[in-house]
Order: sequence, then structure tokens, then C-alpha cells
Amino acid sequence: MKKIIQKTLLFVIALVFQHAAHAQQHRQFVIRGQVIDRDDSELLLAEPFGRFDKQHDSVRIRDGAFEHTFEGEPESVRKLIFGSELARGAFRSIDFFLDRDTIDFLLYPTERFNENRISGGQLNDELWAFNTSFVNAFDARFSLLYATRDSLYKAGNFYTERYSAMMEELNSADSDRRVVLFRQRDSLENAKLDLTEDGNRLRDVIAALQQETVTWRYDYIAERPSPVSLFLLVTDLYYQRENPAIVQAIAAIYPDYAAHFPNHPYTSALEEMLRGVLGVVVGGHIIDFEAPDLADAYHRLSDLLTEKVLLIDFWGSWCGPCIAKTRTMVPVYEAYHGKGFGIVGIAREFGDTHALRARLEQEAFTWVNLVELDDQQGIWKKYGMSNAAGLMLLIDQQGEILAINPTADEVRQLLDQLL
Repeated sequence: MKKIIQKTLLFVIALVFQHAAHAQQHRQFVIRGQVIDRDDSELLLAEPFGRFDKQHDSVRIRDGAFEHTFEGEPESVRKLIFGSELARGAFRSIDFFLDRDTIDFLLYPTERFNENRISGGQLNDELWAFNTSFVNAFDARFSLLYATRDSLYKAGNFYTERYSAMMEELNSADSDRRVVLFRQRDSLENAKLDLTEDGNRLRDVIAALQQETVTWRYDYIAERPSPVSLFLLVTDLYYQRENPAIVQAIAAIYPDYAAHFPNHPYTSALEEMLRGVLGVVVGGHIIDFEAPDLADAYHRLSDLLTEKVLLIDFWGSWCGPCIAKTRTMVPVYEAYHGKGFGIVGIAREFGDTHALRARLEQEAFTWVNLVELDDQQGIWKKYGMSNAAGLMLLIDQQGEILAINPTADEVRQLLDQLL
């Protein structure tokens, strides 16, 4: 894997200077369709990546039908989400390509998701063919395993008592306590102490099948270079950047796709995310960027490396776990600030900065806080992050990454060694 990543990283760096802008113009598209056996009044139309709950068009459903006109770039992707599903916090998006001026839909209830049909161009046909092939290959096998898991859970023979008690406490814990419990949860899961003996056996079987899906998926994509497969690669890296098997598979495929589609916007997106994922490693270097503070004064990150050791905190006023973890760094900052340690926060916000200003008034985050408003600077993409806000990088004055997502105790230990 190391050789693949090194080769791919060199290839990515070389291509950064070669990509031209994708020159297609925006034009009007129409989506229309029927909603079958659902009592819904709204669909949300959004870009495939980003905070679609904040940035979307509302598509009204009347008498089981909808029609909506909007502008977009040909061959780009949009997604539809039922408003009722988003409100419940559990949804499946319906992805489609802007591959024809008018795109038709037949949409079914969630439990019949695989029956949804999209008619509108070759790319949508290809996407449907991929999804159908995947379902035919794996759906029944996963359903059987998940049914077994549900039976174990109902019998009280899936999670260990210790893990169940911790998760029960997590449901009612305050944000500071949740940070501790999340780390305990991770420790139990890493040691395989979260599941019973039967649960662990089943988990191993599910993991083996999941690995089989990875092999199947990337063999399929490697054999069928197209904008559809390119979109699948971007989607996988966006949502599963922490899965080493998926990163390895995408890193191996990427050079061929960059050669096939050198000017496609999804090639540029994949390139940028790969640089972030492959670059954010201990011993690697930060990716520089520029962002404003709350006074609208712009700062380049590299210009803020004035301390011997700096903690870069990617967070957001809406991200409870991020806020709780940042609070644990306040005593560290107070103890070591002035001795060569500093913190720079980058808050990912949407719409405006009102929530951020209110949050900073409540917290003791007295260091510099920059703002990534509506992803205008593309910082999260540069670092290969998805919709999540949280990431902490401990770096030295040259921008070398010393630790990724360290705890407050780990930061103290490193500072005692370095300062």
C-alpha cells in the first residue's frame, strides 16, 4: 500500500498544475415524477456533497406528483431526499445525473428503495445498472446476516453488559462526559470487548462480506471508466476516507481515471481529496489555506505558525462533540500559552456567523478563530474531510504534523518533550 500511495501522491502533485477548468455552461433542467405509496409533501434537491440540510431547493409534491425547474451543469450530479426522512434523521438520497433536459422519476417508500426508477440519459442508466448489480450480488446475503444480528440483539446476546451500560449512559450524558464515553467506546470496540462471543463471530462474517463488496466494487469501477464510476470514487472517498481498504483501492485506480477524464470537475475534486487524505499523516505537512476571522480580516495559515507547537482545531458551532473536545484543550492552552504553544481554530459555519459568535461568547476559546463560511475556501475538501467538523492536528513551527486528533493528555506529554 505504501508504494501505491507514494506513486499516487506524486502523480496527484504533478496533475495539480495540468487541470483546466471544466468549460460547460449551466443550463435549465426539469425533474418530474410520481411518488408511489408515500404520504409526503416535499423533496429536497441538493448538491451531492456538503450540508444539504442548509443548502437545497424545496420541491413540492402535490397529489403524488412533482415537477421542478432549476439550473445546473450538464453531467453533474444532484440528489433528492424526502423531507420527512431528513426530519427523522434517517434517509437515503436518490442520486442522479443531469444527463438530459428532462429527467423522470418513480419513487417508492424507503423499504422499496431499490425499486426507484430514474429515466433520463445514458449516465442515469449506467448508475441504475451499477446499483442493480450490487443489490443482486449482495443484498440477500447482508439481509440474512442483519436478521441474525437483530435476533441476537433481541435476545440480549449481541452487546456485552459493560458496553450496553456505557451506551445507556451516553444517551443522557452532558457534552463533556460524552467525550470521555466516546473514547471508552472506541477502546472497547478496538479491543473487541463491545460484543459477546456470538456477536464477535457474526461481526467477523459481516466484515468479510464487506471486504468482498470492496473488491467487487472497485473491480467493477476499474473495468468501466465513465463519469458514473468517477462520481462513485468521489462519493466513496468523501464519506469513507477513514477506511484504509477503500483509500487504497481508490489510490490504485485514480491515475487511470485522471488520464481518462483530465478536465472533469470530479477528477479535480478527487485529486484534492486524495491529497488531503494521503497528506494528513503524522510526519506529513499541513495544506496551506487562507480564511477570514470574525472581523473579516484574512489570514494565511502558514503565517500563523508563530509558536513552536500549534494545535489546529477544525470545528463548528453546531458540532457538539467538537466543542466538548475543544473544551478539554482550554486548560492545556492556559498552562502552556506563552511557553511556545498556541491554538488556531477554523470553524465551519453555514449561512452566517451568528451561531459562532454566540458560541464563542459562552466558551473560553480565546485564541484566533478563523471562519470557513459555506465552504467558500474549500478547506474541508482540501483536508479530505466530509460533512463532519471535527479534526485536530498538532504541528510544529515548520508545519509538520506531530499528532492527529490527540487527547489533551497526549498534547501535554508532547509539549513537555518539545518545549
